[in-house]
Amino acid sequence: TVDNFHELTVILSWETKLPNERAWATEVFAFQRKYDLEYEQDFLVYMFRGGSEDALGDGILQWRIGREESYLGKDGYLATTSFSFNYDMPAIGGYFGVGFERGYNEALSDQYSHVSGTETTWELSYSASITENDSYFFKYSFDKRKRAHQGVQDIGAELDVFSDASSERHALALDFSYQITRKVGLSIDVEHAEREYLGKGASAIYDQARREDSQSSVSISAVLQLRENCDLFIIYSEIKNSSSIAVFDYDYGVSKIGVGWSF
Repeated sequence: TVDNFHELTVILSWETKLPNERAWATEVFAFQRKYDLEYEQDFLVYMFRGGSEDALGDGILQWRIGREESYLGKDGYLATTSFSFNYDMPAIGGYFGVGFERGYNEALSDQYSHVSGTETTWELSYSASITENDSYFFKYSFDKRKRAHQGVQDIGAELDVFSDASSERHALALDFSYQITRKVGLSIDVEHAEREYLGKGASAIYDQARREDSQSSVSISAVLQLRENCDLFIIYSEIKNSSSIAVFDYDYGVSKIGVGWSF
């Protein structure tokens, strides 16, 4: 049980204009989380990615490649190399989008060898506006995790193996944004996801041979433009988890406050 954790995220991104209405975007991301437990546990991620945005027909094609390295506490290290693309095209008064992402997970230490494998995501989206002050975004996504085959695990690692087994996930998300004034904006995000774990990843700890999870969330965020290139944002989310394994049934709230600055 985690009572509190502290999280710090730093993102540096820049964009270079290219000929023929093209652009190259680069992003460096660093993330750190500390849990308040009986023993201190750190979670640290470094990520670098870059890609291009190109006009293709009447739409826009975006693609990214990147590499992420994570420290997961104790002696656990994990690296992920990923590739993604997204194509948005005008349709029915808005934009219809198709997205694809593939990630390759490589365990850099034996402790997290059970998460080696691939993660593949397909997305369909539609975005439009009702008035000039609002916008809405709808998305359906399907992702599949394929984990490397594992040999016999000791009882202490069994829960980790079961939690990170191969799985399939379906999710629906809706985002509605409204610009209240020129400097104040409000956004509401709603999402529901179902994940089914595949194979025979039975856990002796919970005497459960099958696991299915669901998660529902509602998030409300407000953005205040402090100056031309600086925004203050406040976010609050309520999240509800449900699972065929009772220990994973829990609800929690997340509060965030931050400043975004572009130059």
